[in-house]
Amino acid sequence: MIGQIHRSMRMYSLLMLISITVSRRNLVFGLRHNDMKKLLMVSLLFLFLFVTKMQGQEYQVIDLGTVGYVSSQANAINASGQIVGWATDSENHTHAFLYSNGVMQDLGTLGGVNSAAVGINTLGQIVGSAFMSSGANHAFLYTENSMKDLNNLIDTNSGWTLQEAFGINDSGQIVGYGINGLGQKHAFLLNPAKPIITLQPKSQTVAIGSTVYLTVRATNSPISYQWYFGTNAVVGATDLSLTLTNLHSNDSGNYTVVVSNNSGSVTSNPAMLMVLPSLGINMVPRILLNCETGMNCRIEYISPIGHTNAWVTLETIAITNNPQYYFDVSAIGQPARFYRLEQVP
Repeated sequence: MIGQIHRSMRMYSLLMLISITVSRRNLVFGLRHNDMKKLLMVSLLFLFLFVTKMQGQEYQVIDLGTVGYVSSQANAINASGQIVGWATDSENHTHAFLYSNGVMQDLGTLGGVNSAAVGINTLGQIVGSAFMSSGANHAFLYTENSMKDLNNLIDTNSGWTLQEAFGINDSGQIVGYGINGLGQKHAFLLNPAKPIITLQPKSQTVAIGSTVYLTVRATNSPISYQWYFGTNAVVGATDLSLTLTNLHSNDSGNYTVVVSNNSGSVTSNPAMLMVLPSLGINMVPRILLNCETGMNCRIEYISPIGHTNAWVTLETIAITNNPQYYFDVSAIGQPARFYRLEQVP
């Protein structure tokens, strides 16, 4: 490379020398003054093209490794720099891999000995093919840290056997080939089905000032979420969970979430939220009325005991049961009380 640069610079110097000579003598080797100008322009163009070519060769080679195997091959890369491909072991078996954040991960198989990853979208969903334990080759989708047989994600009555998947876009559409119901090898396009809600948000009853978490779960990603309070969209509530803080009584009502993908949308069951005033807990004295059945029992109290304090009649109760109790709710928030009973006719 250095020798090439030196040779090119020597050529450029020669061109410049010819141009300068022409400018001094006006005529060299049969060239006129106008020809000299053209020659000068050619020399400048040559230098520009040479520098541009050198800049275009500035790439850095990164060895991705082999995840412990003998060799590897990279097949696709997404906008986040995640790479997929396969690595081959000493027995010529291949395993699909994901290279992300400097780490190569073995994605496994569908029970057989081989797998290969050939496509990845921005969401990190991966497609390819893998052997079953039976030896059959099936297309797969790798998502949520799990390799799924695409044949288990389509209508079982379709007649198709999906053998290889080659690409997936950010809408979740997948392309590849398989055997159709007539036994023909044809290309296929998979469109994601509408989302299916597998976990509905739950109704809750809480006190004022509380925090509530509402959650939904759904299949057939990539999917989006929008939570609603009644018929109004909750601003910024576009995740699978909704957190409501410092609740007040006007936050009571029905909450729902609309789960959507490119094939359609579904609405969750309403989760009824009831926000109630905080209920204080107070101690109430319970008094055993130790009087005879059929008699009246007068309850008196004094608080506190002292020489100048008089007993206060609280209530006179007819005794109908034995035992019978009286709860002094008037004592809530009051100083300590002492009670006495007097049986009266």
